[in-house]
Order: sequence, then structure tokens, then C-alpha cells
Amino acid sequence: MQARKLPLFAIYAISVVVLYLVFVDSPTSVVPDNNSPFKRNLPLSRTDDPVAMSTTTIVTVLDFSDRNEKKELGQLVPPRKAGMFDRIDDFRGNVPLSRTNDPVTMSSSSIVKVVDSSDHNETDELDPLVPLPKAGKFERLDWFRRNVPVSGTNDPVTMSSSSIVKVVDSSDHNETDELDPLVPPRKAGKFERIGWFRRNVPLTRTNDPVTKSGSIVKVVDSSNHNETYELDPLILPRKAGKFERINWFRRNMPLSRTTDSVTMSSSSIIKVVDCSDHNETEELDLLVPPRKAGKLERIEWFRRKLPEMEILKSTSKSKRFHSRVLELYNSSCSAQFFMVWLSPANSFGPREMLAVDTLFTTNPGACLAILSNSLDSPRGYTILKPLLDRGFNLIAVTLDIPFLVKNTPAEAWLKRLKSGHMDPGSIPLFMNLSDLTRLAVLYKYGGVYLDTDIIFLGDITRLRNAIGAQSIDPKTKIWTRLNNAVMVFDTYHPLMREFLQEYSTTFDGNIWGHNSPYLVSRVIKRVGNKPGFNFTIFAPDAFYPVNWIKIPKLFKKPATTTEAKWVDKTVQDMSKGSYMVHLWNKVTRKIKIEEGSVMYNLISSHCTVCRNITNSHTL
Repeated sequence: MQARKLPLFAIYAISVVVLYLVFVDSPTSVVPDNNSPFKRNLPLSRTDDPVAMSTTTIVTVLDFSDRNEKKELGQLVPPRKAGMFDRIDDFRGNVPLSRTNDPVTMSSSSIVKVVDSSDHNETDELDPLVPLPKAGKFERLDWFRRNVPVSGTNDPVTMSSSSIVKVVDSSDHNETDELDPLVPPRKAGKFERIGWFRRNVPLTRTNDPVTKSGSIVKVVDSSNHNETYELDPLILPRKAGKFERINWFRRNMPLSRTTDSVTMSSSSIIKVVDCSDHNETEELDLLVPPRKAGKLERIEWFRRKLPEMEILKSTSKSKRFHSRVLELYNSSCSAQFFMVWLSPANSFGPREMLAVDTLFTTNPGACLAILSNSLDSPRGYTILKPLLDRGFNLIAVTLDIPFLVKNTPAEAWLKRLKSGHMDPGSIPLFMNLSDLTRLAVLYKYGGVYLDTDIIFLGDITRLRNAIGAQSIDPKTKIWTRLNNAVMVFDTYHPLMREFLQEYSTTFDGNIWGHNSPYLVSRVIKRVGNKPGFNFTIFAPDAFYPVNWIKIPKLFKKPATTTEAKWVDKTVQDMSKGSYMVHLWNKVTRKIKIEEGSVMYNLISSHCTVCRNITNSHTL
């Protein structure tokens, strides 16, 4: 028995020795000794830059074998149970990512990756890029400024062109598209956000967002991620009026150093008005008072804007008004007509073109001057060209209001207005200036004044000193309301002077119609049948055969035989008994003229160019 146990003991002893030699005393052990460069804090690579090391793996020390690997050595292993700040201090002391201290200059494959794409777990964010737990917004901002200067330029816009605010590039990992400095404080008001934005995120050193590529307000480029198109400074104050928005825009967003928004790039989302399908805003904001402003606020507003109001001045261009009008009316005109257009040129649309078309068709030999600063331009010439090509004798001429009111009762009114001490009213000033202009031009030149929303049905060149009633009393047949949309008067007619006097002394810019239809009604009621005032008041059928309440019916095509008969009769009656039809454009401008309707038949039988009858409405 003793002989059998001895070999077993020997075998056991030999096995222990072999295991000791293999596992304990191996000369190829990877555990570094005291002279190892890792123990001496030597750099991992001669380049001193861990990012420049092998692309296979940065922090793997052992190769892929069957032995246990030690993936994190010495200084790359944080102290156990260390707090957040202890880990940060340990990281700063031992592992500078790069001598440039700029993580943006690291490998383009990823800014914050320590381990590249391999089978090992990756650490995408280093502690300095992880905000403090439960830290508030401003605590995170302070933490971010202390620990992670994104670039030595401090300008996130100079980062990779693929995205302004991306920290991690397009990979399989979740991306962080917005850094805390681009996230406004929660529950902050509009102006608090604007102040925050100015302090923290200057988009570029030029302070000019227009010089950026492709888009003014895009923060993230075209990618699969949601884009943020508007920063807070580009968001208008809620419920702000027009001039409040203009003042806000000037204060917060100097779009370009040229201060001319029209010269901006054609790709800009805030272009003012180019030749496009967008509605144009050519009207001077200067003539539109702030909404809901009180009397003193309007006076103060007008005082500030007065130096910029060219329409109230005599300019080198407007001083040609008199000579151009005389030149037109010296060319053998059967009658001289005036229209006033103080709106944008592009808003002179098909309806207005039909008014001019039917005027010349029914009044051969007429001459028309359209008093308009906007149409007296290359664009205006293009708009009027279809009519000019037909040989119609018309011009668009820049008006000279100071000249028109000179030596008239309205001269005193203009002087008060330009003094800056008068309330211009809540109604846009260009509407009241239109009322003044029609009175002044008829007083000085005589002829026929017409609104631009009229369809002519007959020749009125033989009429003199006439005005039309808009409504009459059904029992007494006496007029109850006159209108100034059509007026025919000789030069220096005393009634026109009375109109100008009334305008000057009773002007009220806050009541619609006070300076126009109500004005002529007040004056004529006061003048009555006094000698020296020779004029005629026409019944409503002459100029206003249909009132503004019933006018929409004339735009609809008949649906039954009875309606078709009514259409035919109405067309015949108006063609015989009316000089024109007032369209009441304020009511009908969006109503389509349907083929077969009363209005369609009237226009098509009294026009020459006849363009866009059924598409003359405003969409």
C-alpha cells in the first residue's frame, strides 16, 4: 500500500511545480514592473497623443488572447468610490486628451470617443462632458464654460461643416444636437431669452447672420434630425403691432451691415419683396399708424416718421407733375380723367385693369392720368403695357401734394400736418391723402375723377359739374347719401373749393368716410341751392345702380331658367340706364366673377383687352 501511494504524491508535487512555473514565474507576464513606463507616467505613445495611436483600440493593453485582459491601466482607471469632482480632478491631472486641449481637433470619426468602433463597450462621453447631476440650467452653463471649451476660437460656428451644434458625428450612437449654451433657460420670458442669447451664443464674429450659408436661422444643417430654424431673437413679440415689430426688428436683428434688407441674398427667408409669388409689401409703413395707439402716441409716432415721408414733399420727380399732366391733356383729349393709386404697384390687379379697359372702350378719345408714385416706375410701365399697346392715352405720374394744395384752403391743413402737432388719425394716412388729392386735382385741372373699382358702361365725356347719390329716400326720392367715387367738375369750381375748406377745417383721421363720402354730403346739404353753385346730383342708377349689400349677387352665374332671365334683364337695364357700375371692391374683391353672371356679361360687352375677367378676384 505504501508503494502505491508514493507515486501519487509525486505526481501531485510535480503538478504544483509545473503550475507555479506556468502561471507565477512566467517571463512573459504582462504585469508591468516598477520600471514600466506606465508606472513612471510615461505617455502611451511617443506622439504623446492617445488619439494618434493605433486605430484598432486606444486603451486595450493586452492583445486578443485567452487570458484575462486588463483594459484600463493606472491613470485611465478613476479612484474607486470617487465623487464627480474627484474624478474630474483625477482626469485633469492624469489624462490630458491632447496637448492642444481642443477635443475638436481630435479624430474626425468622433469628437468624444475614447475607444473606437470595436467589440468592446465604448465610452462615448468623458466625465468633463457629463453635466453635474441635478444641476440647474445656469449651473450647467457655468460647468460647461469651466470644463469644456468646445474650440479655442470659442465659436461653435467654426466647427465641422456637417453640423454647428453636433458633439458626436453621424454614427450608430445617440447624438447630442444641442449643447446647453444653445438651450434657453426654462420658463424664461421673451426678452430674458433674448438677453440670454446675446450673452451666450454669438452665432458668428461678424454678428451678421446673413453671411452664413444657405439659411439665416438654421442651427442644424439638412440631416435626418429635426432642425431648429428660428432662434429666439428671430421670434417676434406676441401681439405686436406693425411699428412695434419694425422697432423690435431694428433693435435685435441688424440683418446686414448695409442696413438694406432688400440687398440680401435671394435665398433668404426674410426677403422684403422680390418678383415672386409672394404678396408684396410696398406700402410705406410710415403711412400706417401703430394699432390701438392713442392720440398722443400717434402724434409722437408721426413726428418721428415725418422726415422720411417723401409723399408729403416736393421732389425732383414730383415737380414734373404739372408739365406732364398738361402735356397729356394737350393731345386732343375728348375728356380728361384722373385716378389715384397710392397702394403698391403689384396690387394694381386685373380688376383695376378692367376699369381702365372699359373706360377707354366706352369713352373713345379719353385721356387718363393715374396719380401714383408706385406705378410711375419701370414695374408700373410693365403692368400698364397691355393697355398702352392698344394705344390708350394714359400715363402714371408721381403726384406733388404740396403743389396741388398750394393756394387752396387745404394748404393750411398740410402745414399743420407737417408741423407734427396734429393727430394724423388711426386710419392709414394714404387713404386720407387719396381723398385730399382727388379734390385738389379736380379743383386745379378740372375733369372727371374716378375710383379704380368701376366698370364703365357708357360715355360720360359730355357730363359737367356732377356728382352721384349713393342712396335715396324711397318715399320722398330725395338723396340721403352722396359719394365721391365719381365726380365731374370744371376748373376752380366753387363747390370743389368748399370741399377743400371742409377737409381742412373738419379733418378727422379716425372715422372712416368722414373726409370722403360724408364730407361731400355735409357740404352739399349745407350749400343747398345757393346761387353760384351750379351742379347736378344724379340718381343712384347713374353711378351706383347696385348698393354694396346686393352687389355679390351680380357675380354669380344663373342656376335656373328664372335666374337666367333675371340676368338678361338686369344686363339690359344697366346697359341702358347707367353710366357705370361701382364694384364696391372692399366687399367684392375676393368674389370670383362667374361666367354667365351679370357682371361677366357687362364687362365682356364693354371691354377691349378683356383680360382675366373670371380670375380678376383677389385670392
